[in-house]
Amino acid sequence: MSIRPVFRPTYLPWMIGLSAGLVYLLTLAPGVLWQDSGMFQLRVWQSDQLGRLGLALSHPLYIVLCRAFATVVPGDFAWRVNLFSAVCSAGAIGLLFAVIRRLSRSQWTAFVTVGLLAVTHTFWTHAVIAEVYGLYALLLALEMYLLVRYCQAEKGRPAWWLLGLMLINGLNVSNHLLALLHLPAYGIYTLLQIRAKRLPFRFLFLMALTWIIGAGLYEAMIIVQLVGGAGLTETLTSAFSDMRCPDNVIGRMPTLTDWLKCAGYFLLNFPTPLLLLAPAGVYFGLRDSQARPAAAVWLGTCTVAFVFALRYQVADQYVFFYPCYVFTAVFIGLGAGRIAQARSLLVRLPSRIGVLVLALLPALVYEVAPLGIRKIPFLARITNKALRIERAIPGRDTYVYFFRPRKNGDHSARDFSLAALQLAEPDGLIVADFTARKPIIYLQQAQRQYTGVYLNMGADRQAARRVVADVATVERWLALGRRVFIVSPQRQSALAEDLEQTGRFRLVSRVPLYEILPAERPDG
Repeated sequence: MSIRPVFRPTYLPWMIGLSAGLVYLLTLAPGVLWQDSGMFQLRVWQSDQLGRLGLALSHPLYIVLCRAFATVVPGDFAWRVNLFSAVCSAGAIGLLFAVIRRLSRSQWTAFVTVGLLAVTHTFWTHAVIAEVYGLYALLLALEMYLLVRYCQAEKGRPAWWLLGLMLINGLNVSNHLLALLHLPAYGIYTLLQIRAKRLPFRFLFLMALTWIIGAGLYEAMIIVQLVGGAGLTETLTSAFSDMRCPDNVIGRMPTLTDWLKCAGYFLLNFPTPLLLLAPAGVYFGLRDSQARPAAAVWLGTCTVAFVFALRYQVADQYVFFYPCYVFTAVFIGLGAGRIAQARSLLVRLPSRIGVLVLALLPALVYEVAPLGIRKIPFLARITNKALRIERAIPGRDTYVYFFRPRKNGDHSARDFSLAALQLAEPDGLIVADFTARKPIIYLQQAQRQYTGVYLNMGADRQAARRVVADVATVERWLALGRRVFIVSPQRQSALAEDLEQTGRFRLVSRVPLYEILPAERPDG
């Protein structure tokens, strides 16, 4: 007997997606951004598919699609790159609504799922800045849709849905290697289908071929590296690990502190009592015979991604739980959907209103969090340590920047970079870290502003004029009558300490930078 999912009204997924898109458009970052986002804005402008941080961080599909999008959309180029994330994220929300409605046969469950996910911290933040995760979410939602269609298909050629799934997963790998973490669950499910004689064994080879075709762009980049003379070991290491910290792919065993950080990440994304419904959603999903196959695959994918992210000790570790946040929202939705199925309207209506309010509660929490945390000494101390508040960038409110997903009206990267370049013109040197240097480089190269200013050598090698930042360089630069700046003694602590040890230099605040001067030279 075939399953009869809820299909009508067909326009709802589009309306949901457009509504999410409007929210993201209104909260979109207005221009050039810090850190990775500034790097992506520059790479898209340059159509740089490879980047300079290794293949694993190249994200070629994102660069190709975002460049095509930015070519046809009017407006400031950096804003257009940000807008691509909003469009992809909104598309993911609309498609996920269709997926959950089909799986659960409940529009209410789908509403709760996407409403909650749309305002989770990591999803919302990466929907309004230049990042690869919006495209990852869109392709993940498409994978989920194809899996559900296969699970529900009983006539015709259901296996084609699995081939489509493998094709899309291959494409997603060319966007972000997180998509590789989906494969173990897909593989186990496929083997179980073969064991149940729903698929022939030879179909495995067709699925593998389809995946290889989908991942063709990323595979081509690996081949180009090998043909260009790179060693096999070096190329494979670059292809499957962060070249800046390759050992962190495997990582050490998680400690209690790691588990507490992980709990903090999930509380940041789900600051609502609805988080407690996730286990219930897993239970109901696995208990429902119609939803069980897809729910089991998603639970497996979530588990693999969780184990990987927990062991992946990097500064932005929280974002590698991204697929876990998506599936957590799904399971919360499944749990909330069952609880709100009371027959009595007097019970059902208040419970649904309560669930909807709690699903949207995170948006309010994020808005008041910067002020609230500052007023609670205990939380302020923990937050200051976690955010390394002593390294705050001048002109950027660290609490607001990190706790509020919305980025509308945030011109901090542009304002800082312009002020810094104006200080250092015409041929000064700015020593800046990865976060602060990206918007500076973008303004210099994409907008041709203050191109005579030098930057220190960085792992990204993106600065057109760059020199090694050490004491010898500072001495030589000052001897030539040129000015040298750092962002702050805390952000450039190694150089600041080396300068202090010589006893020949001092730092003078020149907001937003610090100028390095000879110890005997007066301020001026």
